[in-house]
Amino acid sequence: MVEKACDTLTVSPAPLGYIEFTSEPSGAEIWIDGEFTGKYTPATVSVSPDVEHTWELKLEGYKTEKGTIVVSAGETKSISVTFKKAPPINTAMLLAAGGAAALLLMMRPRRE
Repeated sequence: MVEKACDTLTVSPAPLGYIEFTSEPSGAEIWIDGEFTGKYTPATVSVSPDVEHTWELKLEGYKTEKGTIVVSAGETKSISVTFKKAPPINTAMLLAAGGAAALLLMMRPRRE
């Protein structure tokens, strides 16, 4: 009978970096590298370390906030944003029906 020694190989996941997001008001969508994370502020998101990541916080009615960040393995960095209201939107739509066309201008009143 031949006995073989077996070595055990343990594979550990690569260490990650973390970004902690907060915003005022809260509830903003958190986007990393162009993809929605499925999380809303306040929340912490894990990312690959030592790589530049783009981030965006999106909240309806407010200007999108964005930037870039590099986080080391095991490190947590914080990003805190105070949203600014988005400017009013003026939208023009061209409606066509049966050979006739009409231009519809929709305006949202300015809020000061």
